[in-house]
Amino acid sequence: MHLFFSLIVTFEIALIILAIFSIIRRYVLSVPEAFSYSTISALSILSVCIHFFFMLGIHSFFFLFDIFAVSVSMWLLYKNFQIIIDSCRIFKLFVKNNPIYTCVLSFVFLCLFVKGFLLPPTTWDSLTYHLTRIVLMQAEGRLYLENFNDYRLDTMQIGYDILYFLYLRFYTDFGLATFGFISYLTIISSIYTLTDKLFSKVQLSKAISFIGAALPLLVISASSTKNDLILGAAAIIIFISAINYLQSKCVIHLYILCTTLLFGLTIKSTFAAFAFPFLFFFGLYLLYKFGIKHFLSVIKTINQKYIPLLVLPFASAIILAIFLNHNYSIYGNLLGPEKIISSFPRNDNALKIAANLLRFSLQSMDLPKEFGGSALNKIHDLILGEHKNIGILFPDQHLIVDVCGSLNPTDVDGWYGLLGIPILLSIVFVLFRGPGFLRIISITALFSIVFVCIKVPWTPWNGRYYIVTFIIGLFCMGSIFDQISKKHSRIFKGLAGIAILVSSLNLFYLAIYDNVTQFPLLYNLINNRDRAYYPKLCSEGSWKHFIHEIPPGSSVLVIAGSDTGIFPILFRRPDLNITVTGFKSKFHFEPFRFKGVNYDLSQKEDFKKVHKLFDTILMFRVPEKYYQYYMSE
Repeated sequence: MHLFFSLIVTFEIALIILAIFSIIRRYVLSVPEAFSYSTISALSILSVCIHFFFMLGIHSFFFLFDIFAVSVSMWLLYKNFQIIIDSCRIFKLFVKNNPIYTCVLSFVFLCLFVKGFLLPPTTWDSLTYHLTRIVLMQAEGRLYLENFNDYRLDTMQIGYDILYFLYLRFYTDFGLATFGFISYLTIISSIYTLTDKLFSKVQLSKAISFIGAALPLLVISASSTKNDLILGAAAIIIFISAINYLQSKCVIHLYILCTTLLFGLTIKSTFAAFAFPFLFFFGLYLLYKFGIKHFLSVIKTINQKYIPLLVLPFASAIILAIFLNHNYSIYGNLLGPEKIISSFPRNDNALKIAANLLRFSLQSMDLPKEFGGSALNKIHDLILGEHKNIGILFPDQHLIVDVCGSLNPTDVDGWYGLLGIPILLSIVFVLFRGPGFLRIISITALFSIVFVCIKVPWTPWNGRYYIVTFIIGLFCMGSIFDQISKKHSRIFKGLAGIAILVSSLNLFYLAIYDNVTQFPLLYNLINNRDRAYYPKLCSEGSWKHFIHEIPPGSSVLVIAGSDTGIFPILFRRPDLNITVTGFKSKFHFEPFRFKGVNYDLSQKEDFKKVHKLFDTILMFRVPEKYYQYYMSE
């Protein structure tokens, strides 16, 4: 039954995207461009609607939106049926003219979709907060939580994570990676679209989109529930709408640009590393090209014709404002509790920033230890010497600096493969030798690199923060290929051939071989998904006790550490009344609040009172001193 619900939800999402496609296709010239616009618009609309259902406290009535959305989508598809048919004919012709390209990518898509749809989520970030927060929101019936064990559950944007509500309201974990897969498809179609607009060469567009489809971290993230891939899709769509607007001055493209930018900001704060430099340099470019009078005329046109369309970007802006106000009013900081923010080391001097830039450059070579990657660590230590631990996360805990790649990358430690360095060199080259619009892309990519090196302490898992950088850097690589092809066609074919060969090997290993070998695991997990969960949380015996021994309707208090993946506990027994809290620690120092009363669980009398309020108390990753205290009480 859970699989059936997931299939229905996936069908609904596809129907909404197709309906929006049938509208947008009227205003844009190409099918992949219309698809990219449609997916980002659909996800933005769904995110906004779910937000407001939670804000109004009526999330349990979201089925009314389902009925409305499906009805409107069916009507739009009926009304624009000919547009869909014409688009299918164009796509069919493309497949006929490019059989190898489409067959290879289609098989890759099939493997990634099946894996993401059937396998349960097991990523640490997903189990600790991406998915956990949504289940807690459902239980409390509110957008911002009263009780939690980790501040990330209450202080991080959820513009993308909230989409999981579409599946989790049925307590199904099938299909949760669908949004990652949609983001992957959107990135590929957007890369093809923008490359074609910039260089007007079909072969180059196919080559660059194929290279983008094979970047290791993108392939891995396509079947993941993390929220990084959608930011790459948003960034390219913003550039597509920007160049469309420069060429046509059509307001629909400016509308997509603003909507996508605001949607990205509701997903993750690091998107600001892309958004702000882009807005600054693109705004200057518009002023230089059109002048201030053009802005005034655009505002006048919007007031006269497009006021209803402002609902979506205005709603996204409200959601962002409410989120920032929540953090500031509760914690006194836009990003969360000052105690936690100040606990992270700050890269507040040139030496720390330079060290992180060095690590970023070495990691971008993505060489595994088995193929000489150990030399990268030696280079790192040789250059930094006694300063080799500066700028890293928690240097006092002796985090090992390892800048090697991996033969078996995951969505945690993955990077961008052997083409990472060529992409970065292309970005630098275009900064000095590229045309105007490509320089905007180059400057934005370089600024985002420096921004992350300044704001984010180094860890081996920082690759996800650079997704936007490497994706938009592909267009700089395309620019170099374009310039070479005009003067030295043989050299171009050779370089492009090498890049495509490397990309083909990446796709075969990461998307086909790795996934095909996991298909036997899928069969086992369809009927016994608990095996993917309990080893990360507790023993098999404890898990069976939780599943079979606690009576339905029992009130359960879960006391857990901040790094505990409690999603399975919340997800697996929806028949229990589960409340979550943490113990006093560096990442949690809020009192436990229950039915309007605050309790300090470190105090003997308060714990005794709380103990009487619940039928069962479960503890996960509680420090020994707290565990002994709780057991004694």
